[in-house]
Amino acid sequence: MKPLESQRRIGDAELLDAAFQGKWRKFILIRLLDQPSRLSELRRSIPSASKKMLVDSLHVLEEKAIIERVDLSTPQMKHVEYRIADDYRDVLERILARIRTPANGL
Repeated sequence: MKPLESQRRIGDAELLDAAFQGKWRKFILIRLLDQPSRLSELRRSIPSASKKMLVDSLHVLEEKAIIERVDLSTPQMKHVEYRIADDYRDVLERILARIRTPANGL
């Protein structure tokens, strides 16, 4: 029986592909490494990305289990946050530290 995508840890090559394929994923990951965020906060921090592109990117990252969607809703208010999965935090921090420079805008 094949494990579900969200139940297995992906390899480094697949992680790099999932994290950096697409225009907005690296910016989402940088923001989420700093702190868990709601979709509205991501939209404010990445204003040039459309809501659809952010949602699509979040879904791919969540499907690969790189990020987690945490439902913090109450009966009065819907509240969902996205955060980096613990399994990938260290490796993403190392990767992004190498490419994050003022010159490249990251």
